Amino acid sequence: MPPNPLYAECIQRAAALLGGCAALAARLGVPQRLVERWLDGRCAVPEGAFLRAVDILLEKNVPPETGREADRRPL
Repeated sequence: MPPNPLYAECIQRAAALLGGCAALAARLGVPQRLVERWLDGRCAVPEGAFLRAVDILLEKNVPPETGREADRRPL
């Protein structure tokens, strides 16, 4: 199956937010060379890694001044 461009973009953004491939690889618990393969399209990103990257993006995009307030706000 060809690499999913959305999955690759999420991996790229998560790596950028964390400071690079090495940081993302450490966070995901995978070898850095595997993350590099995902980024250059040589290997498809597994769904689990994609979902963990989405979690990283979501956690990093919460504005600091509203993060705690949002936790206390009723749904």
